[in-house]
Amino acid sequence: MRVARRLGLERPPLDQESALLIAALIDTDEQRAALRAALEQISGAEREAVELRVISELDYDDGRPPCGDAAQEDDFRVAHH
Repeated sequence: MRVARRLGLERPPLDQESALLIAALIDTDEQRAALRAALEQISGAEREAVELRVISELDYDDGRPPCGDAAQEDDFRVAHH
């Protein structure tokens, strides 16, 4: 949603009927299982990056390692470009 806000885009309001339709179409147990399986396939560092970016909605630069550890900064740059 941050990108949409930066672009000046607004999300239209969701009415109750549409929300119920969306909920009926989503199989949350299946989606949760697929996500869990996918997360188990990546490294701990990648999983942490996904959590920071998706769950915490941080920008990539917000998740950057603190300055001073050149190896971590190089890894961060390689992973995000």
